Amino acid sequence: MLGSLYSGITGMDAAAAEMNVIGNNIANVNTTAFKAGTISFGSVYAESVSMLGSSPGNEDGKGVQVIGLGSVWQQGAIESTMNPTDVSITGDGFFKVVENGVSDYYTRAGQFNYDENYNMVDPEGRVVQGFNCDPATGIADTSSNVDITIPSGSTEVNLETGGFITAENAAGTREYLFQIAVYDFPNVDGLKKMTGNLYQQSYDSGAPLYANGNVSGVNGAGKISNNNLEMSNVDLARQFVDLIISQRSFQANSRVISSSADMLQEVINIIR
Repeated sequence: MLGSLYSGITGMDAAAAEMNVIGNNIANVNTTAFKAGTISFGSVYAESVSMLGSSPGNEDGKGVQVIGLGSVWQQGAIESTMNPTDVSITGDGFFKVVENGVSDYYTRAGQFNYDENYNMVDPEGRVVQGFNCDPATGIADTSSNVDITIPSGSTEVNLETGGFITAENAAGTREYLFQIAVYDFPNVDGLKKMTGNLYQQSYDSGAPLYANGNVSGVNGAGKISNNNLEMSNVDLARQFVDLIISQRSFQANSRVISSSADMLQEVINIIR
């Protein structure tokens, strides 16, 4: 009976943890490029006890535990925004943004703009990374990435399909300036989630497959398109179903505890 009490507690804890994940998913249903969270559970077993014998397979169940949190990396819907500096990735990959020239972050959210210094930045002022391009052909120099900073004197700056940034020079000739870089990882589930819809590289994620990024649509990288954003991939209908199941699980485990307590009370009454 005491074992069922503790098993019920682990079940309630597991249901509460799942509710946290579901609540976070629902809260971020309108967050740009948000990836829905998932939770995994595993059973807990004690070593075999004498009353069950000592042979393998007779271990005594002791409840449930959380064994992992993950993300659903399915592509979110692409929604037109008509904002010329909004970009999205269709397929695998992330944009890279740098904070204060030091901290590297990765994101699927392409809500970019230009700051007062003509740097392409995210909403928090982190500078977007890209490649220098040949002015005439647009061929990107992938040997290194650079801050995307529009040269002084450029006019009619455009962000085009494929992540190309073009502008007119002082002579009135349109030329290629940059191409936004795309990054991918061996294990995206290993990326460290950060506040602000950002991710950081970790030991589990591995280093970027291409240290300097990749051009749109090349070597497995997703394709960049402009004037639109990737939406959250949270499935509200699925979340509400999971919400009901989690709630019923919590209630059922609380009933196990209640029933075990009643049985213990009966034992105490016998002693009387």
